[in-house]
Amino acid sequence: MKQPFSKRYPLAAAALVAFICVLFTALGSALAQILALPDTTGHLVIAAFLAVSTLVGLLIMKRSPDTLAQYGFGGQPFAGAAGVWFYLPLVLIEILPLAIYGVAKGQSAGYYATMLLFTIMIGFNEETYFRGLVLRFLQNKSMRWAIWGSSVIFGLLHSANLLGGKDVLYTVLQILFAFLVGLVLAELLVQTGRLWVLIVWHAAHDFISYITPEVLDAGALVLLGAQVAILLVYVVVLQK
Repeated sequence: MKQPFSKRYPLAAAALVAFICVLFTALGSALAQILALPDTTGHLVIAAFLAVSTLVGLLIMKRSPDTLAQYGFGGQPFAGAAGVWFYLPLVLIEILPLAIYGVAKGQSAGYYATMLLFTIMIGFNEETYFRGLVLRFLQNKSMRWAIWGSSVIFGLLHSANLLGGKDVLYTVLQILFAFLVGLVLAELLVQTGRLWVLIVWHAAHDFISYITPEVLDAGALVLLGAQVAILLVYVVVLQK
């Protein structure tokens, strides 16, 4: 019997699903810009595209020889209280910007509701593809390929911030941050089998980034550097 495409060509399959994920996001953003939609409405349009993208990703999972539980929509029980410790550094990373900058003022309840929906869809979409499909496909080569390869792809996609005119140093730190996040989340999925926890954290991280002031000063660089340092230590501990 002929093997599925993802097992015969895992690298190509991983690249393809990563492209699908990015494509839907780009299409939603392009449509919002073409129609010159207000920010809130534009985010809702992009969220709709992300929802479709997520459904496509879940359909790919369903049609593959692997079960949804093998992709991470299941999960093994935590090994006692020690299992909860896995997630504490991720919580610390999110507390830092809130403690330093607080919540941005002057936003309406509708804005917060829209951002919550938008970031939930980002988390669901990106984790379905990068820690779900990409990671699983690359496991057909090896676990090392899966963890590092999915993280490299995830990190490189954040280089798109350079196109938006962001500071080069800040963007480099963001790419490193995204790469380390990819490593941490991949390790957590392999060790716990719980993709939904990663979806919740990813959505929370993006939501906090939208409700805190967007500041690109020395303090922001120090904050991002501290988050990168925490992730770096976290990766080392998890891999051991």
